[in-house]
Order: sequence, then structure tokens, then C-alpha cells
Amino acid sequence: MNSNHSGWEPFAAMRDEMPYPSEAEIKKYGLDGAWIRKLVYRIKTTKALISPMNTRPIAHSLT
Repeated sequence: MNSNHSGWEPFAAMRDEMPYPSEAEIKKYGLDGAWIRKLVYRIKTTKALISPMNTRPIAHSLT
């Protein structure tokens, strides 16, 4: 199974505590530019090997 994703995202460690852009940052870079300066552009590609699991119960005595 392959998965591809790319886009602007916060740093993983800062995901829950990311501050809003300050007024000075908004004035200097604009609203979009101020937000983008706090994000990183990530390109993620995941390749996972998936195989079916066949299981069958093993007959054994509990006594």
C-alpha cells in the first residue's frame, strides 16, 4: 500500500501549541505570509507491505 501526501503543516512537536501570528508579523508579511512562516511544507510518501493473515485455531485439550 502506498500513500502520498504533501502540504503546509505545523512541526509535529508543535501541533497543539502553535501560536497565532503577531500583529507585527501580519503587518510585515500579510496574514497568509505570517501563517506560512510558522509552517513547513512536507512531502510524505509511505510504502507499507501488507499481506493477508491466515489464521486457524489450534485444537488442544484444556484438561
